[in-house]
Amino acid sequence: MLEETKEKVELIREKVRATQSRQKSYADRRRRSLEFEVGDHLRKYVPDSSYVIEPDVLDLRDDLSVEVPVARIEDTRVKELRGKSIWLVKAVWDPVIGEAIWELEERMRELYTYFFSVG
Repeated sequence: MLEETKEKVELIREKVRATQSRQKSYADRRRRSLEFEVGDHLRKYVPDSSYVIEPDVLDLRDDLSVEVPVARIEDTRVKELRGKSIWLVKAVWDPVIGEAIWELEERMRELYTYFFSVG
């Protein structure tokens, strides 16, 4: 059994060597030497720092989540259950993407009172 294992390992090694050899010969055929002359239109890359955006500082919670404030409240509706009415508001979290979900009005009044205060 030990002899069989050694033979199989040697066979695998030979196949890996053959595969590497084929890959090397393919890469060598595709590789070209680059030669440049005076007058070739080459320029040194100069990075433009105006394209660099500074990252925003985020307040992370202990569970590494981020609290995203509500951008605006878009709509309200009443969900009628068997003997109960539930008031919902459509809260837009990200105005760029347009991500909005229906939340309980009670909860939103507690967390974001400035949306519900009468001017």
